[in-house]
Amino acid sequence: MLPKWKYYRIFSSNNHHSITLPMAMNNQFTPIEYLVIDHFCSLNKLASLTSYTPQFRCLILHKGKSNDSNIMVLLSSITLANLKWIYLNLSQTTFNELEIFITKIFPNLKSLSIIKSEDITFLDAHRWEQLILNYFPQLEKFYLIYDDYVDNEQKYPIYTRRPN
Repeated sequence: MLPKWKYYRIFSSNNHHSITLPMAMNNQFTPIEYLVIDHFCSLNKLASLTSYTPQFRCLILHKGKSNDSNIMVLLSSITLANLKWIYLNLSQTTFNELEIFITKIFPNLKSLSIIKSEDITFLDAHRWEQLILNYFPQLEKFYLIYDDYVDNEQKYPIYTRRPN
């Protein structure tokens, strides 16, 4: 154990590099409170990583990607009660994956920031309202930044209704 470490940043310029850790067992914990992940990481791999860090206060994920297995299996034993602030830039994650992830392990969240594009389900204000009211009673700040491309060459569905 490294008792003095409070902050840790993981960075890789290689998009194909991946974090692979088994779930923590037998009290294999670290006292890290602030973690910044600045390379591609799925929510599954993030769940494995967080199993080692029950003291998290702040988590920043710059390049969230789609999951490669069933996330529910990984989340059954993780709770990050100290985590108050999370920032997730989700390039390939679905709303359903995010919803399962954040409702299972972040019970005391005070600030939630999400950056997303190319998935209009993230613009459903009613769904966000229900999620926040039912799972995050202590949430004080919520930020959703949604980017969409004007030329839409990939033919993603575009949100055409008025904001609700």
